[in-house]
Amino acid sequence: MSGNIRRSIIRFLPLIFAVSAVIFAAATMQASAGGALFSISQSASNRVVLGQDGSILVSAEPGGRISVLDLATGLERASLQGDSGSIVTELAISPDGNKLASVAAGVLTIWDIRSGRQREISATDPQGGGVRGLVFGSDGRILAGIEGNTRIVVWDVASGSEKLVFSPVDGPVSDIALSPDGSMLASGHADGRIALWNLDENAPEILSGHSSVVWSLQFRQDGDTFVSASDDATIILWNTSSREPIDSILGHRGPIWSIALSPDGTHLASASNDQQVKIWNLAERELPKTLRGHAGSVSSVEVRGNQVASSSHDG
Repeated sequence: MSGNIRRSIIRFLPLIFAVSAVIFAAATMQASAGGALFSISQSASNRVVLGQDGSILVSAEPGGRISVLDLATGLERASLQGDSGSIVTELAISPDGNKLASVAAGVLTIWDIRSGRQREISATDPQGGGVRGLVFGSDGRILAGIEGNTRIVVWDVASGSEKLVFSPVDGPVSDIALSPDGSMLASGHADGRIALWNLDENAPEILSGHSSVVWSLQFRQDGDTFVSASDDATIILWNTSSREPIDSILGHRGPIWSIALSPDGTHLASASNDQQVKIWNLAERELPKTLRGHAGSVSSVEVRGNQVASSSHDG
């Protein structure tokens, strides 16, 4: 890939009054405009995440710098400087917006956004695959991530120590998600299987439904349902208790890289290799609203507060 290719084009789509209003707005928007409020281009990093309440955007820049942007004012709220010779490959924000986890040069760092203080964790990675897939627990006390290809670690945020280590089923781990109550972890795998881990046990339950890599997982806030998206261009809604599929969703014309649920769990945003973001009404089972604005594969999507953000490797 050429170094001149612009990466991480972030487009914000307005959610007015409620998520259902975004469906109406999306239906009336011009496809060429995409409802974008503004966009951000970066030349060397595709790591951009939104805070839980949609008030801040955190982006990794060349030279190891991490910028925290206040979306209400457009001003930089904080600047965090890591190793100037490294590239930040992962970012995650705690639910309260006070802590940030980043990975650069294989080292996991937990930052206090307000003070700029940092704690480096020398992550064990015998396979040399780095640390990825970071996700905070709902109370911000734990952080989970994938080391290498087959090791899942849960860290204590306050101390930086490892609390739990899982060695998953055969096949590389592609994504993980924590349940809202912090009692369960779901892992997606390259062979299309999903493993559900009880954090008090070390033997997962295995679910089959996809025919290819599971790229994205997310639990609904009530914990009763979780959603998976795959390279096979399908989305599956699962019943957490019964471990059975509730519904399958089709509509994208290529692999689905990322999914995000609205806070009330009634709508789902999906990002795909087909250059589209789709908004699905899970309550009414209506046809999705398609949001176009990227010129390349859409690699991630997030729903935070009253905003939706998508990132892409646009050329």
